[in-house]
Amino acid sequence: MRTTILLAALLCAASPVFAEEPATSTADTIEIELQILKDLEADPDDDSSWRAISSQESAEYWNRMKCECQVPVRLELRKTLRTPSNGPVEVWLGANCGVPTDTTRDTRCKNFASFTFGSGSNSVQHLVVPANQLMWPPAGECLDDEAQKNVFAIIDEGTDGDLSGALDSVSTLVEEIDVDSEVPPAPTALTLLGAEDAVVIEWELPSANVADLREFQALCRHTGTLLPIYAIPPAPAGYDQCPGAPIATGPDAGVPDAGLPDAAPPDAAPPADAGPPVDAAVTTDGGPDGGVSISGWDTLDPSFLCSASVSGTDTSIRIAIPPELLLGPDDEIEVRLLVVDDHSNVLALDVGTARPQPVHDFWEVYEDLGGGAEGGFCFIATAAYGDYDHPFVRVLRDFRDGSLLSHSPGRAFVGWYYRVSPPLAAFIAEHEWARVGTRALLWPVVVTAGAWEYTSAGGKLLLLLATALAALLVPRLRRRVTLTLAPRRAALAGVAAAAVIALVLLGWTGTASAQVIYDAEWDDHQSAVPALWTFEMKFGPYRPNIDGEFSAAPGPYELTFGTDWSLLTQFELDRYFVHRGGALGVGLSIGYLSNSAAAFLEDGDGNPLYLEPRSEADDTAFKLMPTALIAVYRSTWFADHTVVPLIPYVKAGLAWYVWWVTKGDDMITMTDTNGSAAGATLGWQATVGLALRADRLDPGAARSLQSEMGIEHSNFFIEATKAEVSGLAQTKRLHVGDTTWSAGIAFDF
Repeated sequence: MRTTILLAALLCAASPVFAEEPATSTADTIEIELQILKDLEADPDDDSSWRAISSQESAEYWNRMKCECQVPVRLELRKTLRTPSNGPVEVWLGANCGVPTDTTRDTRCKNFASFTFGSGSNSVQHLVVPANQLMWPPAGECLDDEAQKNVFAIIDEGTDGDLSGALDSVSTLVEEIDVDSEVPPAPTALTLLGAEDAVVIEWELPSANVADLREFQALCRHTGTLLPIYAIPPAPAGYDQCPGAPIATGPDAGVPDAGLPDAAPPDAAPPADAGPPVDAAVTTDGGPDGGVSISGWDTLDPSFLCSASVSGTDTSIRIAIPPELLLGPDDEIEVRLLVVDDHSNVLALDVGTARPQPVHDFWEVYEDLGGGAEGGFCFIATAAYGDYDHPFVRVLRDFRDGSLLSHSPGRAFVGWYYRVSPPLAAFIAEHEWARVGTRALLWPVVVTAGAWEYTSAGGKLLLLLATALAALLVPRLRRRVTLTLAPRRAALAGVAAAAVIALVLLGWTGTASAQVIYDAEWDDHQSAVPALWTFEMKFGPYRPNIDGEFSAAPGPYELTFGTDWSLLTQFELDRYFVHRGGALGVGLSIGYLSNSAAAFLEDGDGNPLYLEPRSEADDTAFKLMPTALIAVYRSTWFADHTVVPLIPYVKAGLAWYVWWVTKGDDMITMTDTNGSAAGATLGWQATVGLALRADRLDPGAARSLQSEMGIEHSNFFIEATKAEVSGLAQTKRLHVGDTTWSAGIAFDF
């Protein structure tokens, strides 16, 4: 649907007009401005109720709702008199209406009005027309289509159908109006599933016109009482709707042709001179116990919205249904999926009914089978202050619930924080110095959050003014910090670029370079330059030994995720201080692993159904971030002084593995016995490996990397690691070690 040029025409307040037919300088000139009501409840007879439409609104104004609801639109025509003539003016709506001799004009245009301007040199006339007449003349039907229309003001002196006279003219809006009353394409394969404290809608995107999809939302209501399920916090509607006017709906979930609307006759909507009351179908005291008209379900009343908008490229919506919202053990939720396009047209599809379905995730399985590990803290503030009910933690929780969760950006931030905070929170909880430092850093955050949350609007204004004043000092500080960090950023960028370039160059074996196996001169140069740093990227299978805590098989990890391993991705940076027969130094490694599976369904008593099909809506995931501080020794003598390009090496050190378990909504799970499913486990790890110096495979590429990127050597390697990570002297720690191998590429600097 054409949105980029939609109603750019309507910036007519400051726009000139043009004549479609040549006219002499003695002809009258008419300027046309298109105006809309300031709000739909405004009085069309009150001149102050109108304003020129803005370019921002024009991108999605002319949609199906404006047509079916017959929203009033006003044309302001201003005539500048160039001659004493006072000829009649005809106002036509449609496409290509400026040629009176065109015999087909009446099929696409409508003569909406004929009048005579006053005798003044500058006269103004106002015409109020229903939007459907402007969008789809001459019949005013709301077609399921898109097109371009315009407004024509024609002066035909003598009404002879000939516009070539000196006093004749045709004036139009500068740009055509893009009309789009076509409902969005319908997604297919709609499915409604019960999830833990939620229901989930899943669908497949349509095969055509996917670019027309802007967002999806959902309506929910109780099947018994027909009262709405409210989104918490309330979600704004992403679509246009007017109570009392029909909206396009699809008869069945997933029907490909459900996008065909039920066209309303032109006279079925409110009169053109009355704005429809936006709250006609709902009272202000609505709630689960009454006060809301059930007719709003058919008019897509926003009171039934139970989800925020998701992107037009998404294929699912998870709708939170807390247990307290259910009206009984047999209460089910009826759901509609709303498909919204760039013009705020909406298509409603009935998805069916479902009810939340409790599930068992991995952490609950671990607890049921007798696992003794306890989780750490979920939130950084709780970890810093050591108490979920600490006064400062309560301040931050109030700020989260009262301010952040009240709008989409805040909800997005909270969701991101919940996903990334567990590793940091677990580290803070384990170290007193980290708790002290975090409390110091949180102090201004707590003060600011409390000042914002517990003050009036005036207090918030003072807080913003103080922040703006403080911000005046930021540019100077920022310049100083930028100068300090610029070399470090350049170095990091060099490392990343070197990795990419090396992978490309070393993977290419040209005919000439492939024949060069050994270059003594280049080897002599390379061996004379000892490496100070090594950066590694490596990948390998990993299966945490969580089940080693249990005597019976299968353990909770195998029971939940099966026997397959997961991919562990790791990065390591080593620094060498001694170069005698090789390189001796220290290194720091960090990695990431994620393993997920469908959660177990529960019976009526809350027991997991291990032998039954699993949940289709809820996943449970185990995530691991292994870190280690290690000593490294690489024996480079063979590669430096012989034709054997092999480098054996060993590593050993202290391991600290951060882990967390999530449930279907990507939140950290929690149980009464084992607490939050996030923590960290101490241990040790040792590695033996063998690297192949790759410089000799392509000396030309190696020279380029050395001269341009500072990379002295490129190496392919494979290594075996024994990670014994079960807590050392600490008890009640999750066993997350493994004996495994990995392979990758390393760069010496």
